[in-house]
Amino acid sequence: MADVAGFFKKTLPSMAAAVASGIPGPIGAVASIISAKLGKDVKPDADSISAAIAGATPDQILKLKEDDQQFQETIQKMGFEHEEDLANAAYGDRANARAREVQSKDSWTPRIIAAFVILAWCVIEGFILWHAFSGAPELNPANSQLVGAISRMADAAFMLVIGYYFGSSIGSQNKDATIQNLSK
Repeated sequence: MADVAGFFKKTLPSMAAAVASGIPGPIGAVASIISAKLGKDVKPDADSISAAIAGATPDQILKLKEDDQQFQETIQKMGFEHEEDLANAAYGDRANARAREVQSKDSWTPRIIAAFVILAWCVIEGFILWHAFSGAPELNPANSQLVGAISRMADAAFMLVIGYYFGSSIGSQNKDATIQNLSK
């Protein structure tokens, strides 16, 4: 996948910057452009977009390259002058959240919310495991879909708490790119 990421950055720099930013609006726009050009449903996440790019034909890559230039105009309309502005916006958002906590000296509120999210996640996952392995009666299909949706939301909230307190995968991606550049 590292080769695909490097190819993506060189060939489609505006789209690659949008995906690397982690900002949902630009990522969704990239996914819809790639979906339209490749004729398949591409989800708005980095892995799906990279997989789609890896499976594209040379003709499709040329069409995407034309769209990358148009996409640069789109991100400018969203308020980002250059690709670097996307990265700075994502970084600034995280920095503002942490600065707010330092400035307000309210260390208890985020901790209480984080503890509640982790407790809720444990209860939901425990419920699902209990139903899966204890021989408890099966859930009817409508309820199982509801439980699945709640579980996905709890998983996402749990990951946000972990990302807030221990860092996010964006830093890990930057570290991987730095290591890759140093190895060349």
